Amino acid sequence: MVFMDLGEGLKKVFLAGVGAVATTAETAKEVIDDLVSKGELTSVMQAVGSLEKLLDDRCRDQNTLALVKALVPYQQFDKLLENQQLLIDPIVRNGRQATAGYCPDIWKEWK
Repeated sequence: MVFMDLGEGLKKVFLAGVGAVATTAETAKEVIDDLVSKGELTSVMQAVGSLEKLLDDRCRDQNTLALVKALVPYQQFDKLLENQQLLIDPIVRNGRQATAGYCPDIWKEWK
């Protein structure tokens, strides 16, 4: 009888572990899907004209923003990929066109 209860307990622990792993993997996938990829950032940067136009000067993380601005361009790009909270909102794309920040007048002209 004691062994039966112990077996049930182990089964429950194992199933809880499987559920936790599945939940963690699902959450990680959602986070990764929300992040801007290197190719996407390159495309948007080319469309708006420069990396500086993608930076949010009013972001909460002013220390990291100052660091990014002090780096050389290729380092800025990599650091921005790591710290996407520095990106201005919204970034809106229309094919190869893109805007950084709120630009309704430009969006109206898009076809």
